Amino acid sequence: MKAKLAIVGCGNPAQRWHIPTMHTLAKHGELDFVALCDMNEPLAKETGETYGVPWYASIEEMLEKHPDIMAVDVVVGDPLHHILGSTIAEHGKHVMVEKPMALTLPCCDLIIDACRRNNVHFEVAENYFRMPKQRMIIKLIE
Repeated sequence: MKAKLAIVGCGNPAQRWHIPTMHTLAKHGELDFVALCDMNEPLAKETGETYGVPWYASIEEMLEKHPDIMAVDVVVGDPLHHILGSTIAEHGKHVMVEKPMALTLPCCDLIIDACRRNNVHFEVAENYFRMPKQRMIIKLIE
């Protein structure tokens, strides 16, 4: 069974990395790109139409209309990570956010508690260590 994934946030990081990667993996049959969401409705619509994916301006609507979503990639500003991450977890979906996890320890706890209560996984994405420049810096430090 292929993972059924969604993205929340269609801004620059999502447009540059997350959405094209998910689209390519879906095109190659590695996963199902189920839906995307952004509170900027025109941006969500344009992105959804570009990639042939159902689009939403409401995370609640997206999660209700796609109960088969397994995990959601949250690519929004840091101040919203705890709100969206806990909302997604409360719907029983696995959550991934970009770094930082959240802005404060209570906000981090909100996500962790929601994930624990709903028995879902949580991941914080950090990709800089994979970039050539960063790998060279690590090598020099070592």
